[in-house]
Amino acid sequence: MERWAIFAGGTGSRVMESLVWAACEGMLRDETGPLDVLHLLVVDMDPACPYFARAEKAVEAYEKA
Repeated sequence: MERWAIFAGGTGSRVMESLVWAACEGMLRDETGPLDVLHLLVVDMDPACPYFARAEKAVEAYEKA
């Protein structure tokens, strides 16, 4: 099953990073088991935000795994 998550600002990027690591651990589940697809949408006016860069690295690591 697909899920969407929307994050706003630097705090949203920090939460997104945590959510990605939780997905890596297989902790994101619904009634049928682990999520098949998780769509992430970030709304941030500061592209140089260090928290967004960390979240991007987490997403890249998850895609490789």
